[in-house]
Amino acid sequence: MLYFVFLDESGDTNPESWQGKYYILCSLIVPDNEFARLRIIASLILRYLLDMGIRNIDEIKGADIRKKIFKLANTKGYDEKWAEDKFYHIYDSIIAKYLTNSKVIVVAIDKPRLFREYVIGRAFDEVYSSINNAFFNLRKIGYFMFLNDNNIDGRIRDRFMKNFDEDVKKLFNVLVRITATAEVLYRVQKYLENIDDHATLYFDKDSSTIKDSLYRMSSERFIHDNGIPVVRRHGELKTLDKIHGFFLLDSKLNKHIQIVDMFVYAARLYLLHGKETYLNFLKPYFVTKPGTNEIYGYGLKIIPS
Repeated sequence: MLYFVFLDESGDTNPESWQGKYYILCSLIVPDNEFARLRIIASLILRYLLDMGIRNIDEIKGADIRKKIFKLANTKGYDEKWAEDKFYHIYDSIIAKYLTNSKVIVVAIDKPRLFREYVIGRAFDEVYSSINNAFFNLRKIGYFMFLNDNNIDGRIRDRFMKNFDEDVKKLFNVLVRITATAEVLYRVQKYLENIDDHATLYFDKDSSTIKDSLYRMSSERFIHDNGIPVVRRHGELKTLDKIHGFFLLDSKLNKHIQIVDMFVYAARLYLLHGKETYLNFLKPYFVTKPGTNEIYGYGLKIIPS
């Protein structure tokens, strides 16, 4: 059986972002016998919203839909529970009803903690080795030389430190992207190995975070000369021989990738707002050990753990 893997993200890679402390990357693994159902689900969601009086939905995005439902509730004088129930109905009675055999893998990067542990706590060593960038190693050496040389003009030192801080931020953004994408695809590969099957990978063409990560994760490029994708994880290369290439989609036109946004938004509501009902929705989609209800590390993984 052929599988389709869709990736979508939520949040950004800035450790001090107003969007919250987590950068979340979600993969939806869909067997070919449920592929067509994604469009059906999208149509049912739009019909459900239309029946409520919500029109002009150009793209199915969890955050936008939730905001429109709450705005409708406020206009009609309904309370927040009404709005929350109406929004959760999309998950409980539409998505869960039609998508029963698909799997979800979510990786959430705790950005402030990652920054503290990998950038500040370990003097950048693991960060540098993670992306194998000699330029930043040289900058690090120069950084400590500036700190210990009292003969350096203060203005030069300040200018260098400002540039260095910007470099560290850029480096951290790359680290977050690579870590999330590598961890998700590593788990997709393990799942496909366990079921002895293969998949193709799809993501939004505007998701520069994912696209950049795919090309940075191996020492030279994502697709090697033999055509097999590779990820770098914990300093080691992992061949993704169960994933047969990747394709870019326009999320504004493609309903399949839009449904993944509903999953990643559910993870966001749980992680950032503590809404347990959305975790309960996600749990049946997590990979469990055969014959048990014990969830593998393929479900929701927070890094650093």
